[in-house]
Amino acid sequence: MKVSQNKVTGLLCLLFSLFFIYQAFQIEPPPSATMDFLGPRGFPFIIGSQMVLCSLGILFLSKEEGNEDNVGLSELKSLIPYLLLILVFILLVPYLGMFIGLFLLTFVMVRIMEKGKIIQNLIVSVCVSFAIWIVFDILLNLSMPMWPSL
Repeated sequence: MKVSQNKVTGLLCLLFSLFFIYQAFQIEPPPSATMDFLGPRGFPFIIGSQMVLCSLGILFLSKEEGNEDNVGLSELKSLIPYLLLILVFILLVPYLGMFIGLFLLTFVMVRIMEKGKIIQNLIVSVCVSFAIWIVFDILLNLSMPMWPSL
């Protein structure tokens, strides 16, 4: 059975956005009464609601397009190695650090897509790792485990 790519994308995004809204409601209100009407749940709930609207738009408004790509089970199975790599990355970040973990994740993913171009894959992996380090550490000033904890 072939399903359109927009339907799969819309459904996955809808499920993710509903989970996002559910998690927004799990945020505990502050212990003291504040004047903030929305509280800490407000902004994540607004973002989740907008994600639901976008997902529904992708899901239902895609009927107007006549030349959609169809996605079968074999195309969905090709995503499994990437999802497993991301899971391994998540499990190894506390031990390897974000920088080395991102480098390895990017290198292996690009290696799967572009076989035979090792130097180009190394350059892309280093650039992606540095770009994410700059965004998180310098621009956003967030504390991430960038290097292995010894």
